[in-house]
Amino acid sequence: MVLLLPPLWLTFAWRGPLLWSWQGGWAWLANGLAVAAAAGFLWSTRYYDMGVFYGSTQWRTREHAAEDPGGLTLSPLHRHVRHPWYSLGLLILWTRDMDEARLTSALCITLYLWLGSLLEERKLLAFHGKAYARYRERVPGLVPWPGRSLSADEAHALCTRRQARDATPMHDDA
Repeated sequence: MVLLLPPLWLTFAWRGPLLWSWQGGWAWLANGLAVAAAAGFLWSTRYYDMGVFYGSTQWRTREHAAEDPGGLTLSPLHRHVRHPWYSLGLLILWTRDMDEARLTSALCITLYLWLGSLLEERKLLAFHGKAYARYRERVPGLVPWPGRSLSADEAHALCTRRQARDATPMHDDA
């Protein structure tokens, strides 16, 4: 989060002539998408353990391990894209009017989120093994793509199969 502060500061500190500005119906569409993305972000928090996300659970329990505390779980948004929060953030970011500073910030933040998604992928593969690899083959990382999503039943089966294997003493899912 600290690495996002300089690009955000640039966004508001250095103003210049607009490179593009959404006008008319396009402005309505851009703002509607941004509001929908913000609403999607808020709605999706119910599928995350926000205490673990913020670190308050680890602080309270004095847990210092970096392991994923739960099994593989897929929210409704995860059925369409592997990193929904990053995708929603990118949608908000790129639906704003752009001047040079905002464009620079948008490019830096996009790069940050893309690299972060790659690092997160490595961690998720290590924690969830073949189940995550199968999920990754079917669902795109940041941009939803027609025909590349899971049905609710497929997502449930993928998570259930992983949890059933984890409950047995021997499994080769790593």
